[in-house]
Amino acid sequence: AFQINTCTNVRAVPGVSLLNGGASTSILKSSRNTGTGTTIQNNIGGLYMADRNTPSEIEGEPSSSSFSTPLDKPILAATDFLSLVVFAGVGKASHSGPDGALDLAAVGVTAFPFLLAWFATSPFTGVYSDREADGDDGVIIDAAKVAAKGWIVAVPLGCALRGVIKGYVPPAPFVIVTMIVTLVLLGGTRMLYSAVEDKISSD
Repeated sequence: AFQINTCTNVRAVPGVSLLNGGASTSILKSSRNTGTGTTIQNNIGGLYMADRNTPSEIEGEPSSSSFSTPLDKPILAATDFLSLVVFAGVGKASHSGPDGALDLAAVGVTAFPFLLAWFATSPFTGVYSDREADGDDGVIIDAAKVAAKGWIVAVPLGCALRGVIKGYVPPAPFVIVTMIVTLVLLGGTRMLYSAVEDKISSD
């Protein structure tokens, strides 16, 4: 009979075993990190093993400190860019003059704070990171969730930046319409992009 000391959040490392006197036992890994690595103890013969790698490195998981940028997914970034420009264009078209002409410079000025907010926050919101789709939801719903995560941070920030540029607080109706329209455009185009990407990769 043997006894293995238990500790907080101990997990077995799949596919790795420790042999001692003909007995085989799974190597245990504690998530408790003291700065010198994870210590593994087996009371059979008093064997000890110290692993100086972090748990994420052992399991092959990416480091949480890594950032993704629009350059990692340029086509998706271009799609987001067009979505926000279309949002600004639709808004300006609804306020165009009698001749119906669209002022492209005004469209650019309107889109700029939202583009800046979206791309500046993207490394932190993870909208361009590689991720596995949830098995229950699938790639399309997962894409909508990622878009919503970036939208809830970037669009309010874009409204605030627009207020700074214009020199006044944006009116509530503008903020409400902006939040709704940008969610539909960003979420919709990203869901379509993910559907096409998944179709191509599965062929």
